[in-house]
Amino acid sequence: MPPTELSYFELLNDVMQEEPATAFSADIMGSLAAISIVKGKPFAPDAHIKKMLTNAASIVNVAVRPLNFRFRPSEGGYY
Repeated sequence: MPPTELSYFELLNDVMQEEPATAFSADIMGSLAAISIVKGKPFAPDAHIKKMLTNAASIVNVAVRPLNFRFRPSEGGYY
């Protein structure tokens, strides 16, 4: 399970810093830059951004949980 608070974005920043710049598309790099994750720069969001990212991680965690359950018609239901 991925973290459900700000540390999710800290991990995402770690990946950004470790991978070569060519590993990400310009679209992805732009989206990450909007939340203060930029290759070669420290991840230091202000208090407002931290609060938004913490809330976002929590909401997304709840929103994607149902996607882990798939309908299996051959077995007559969900698993």
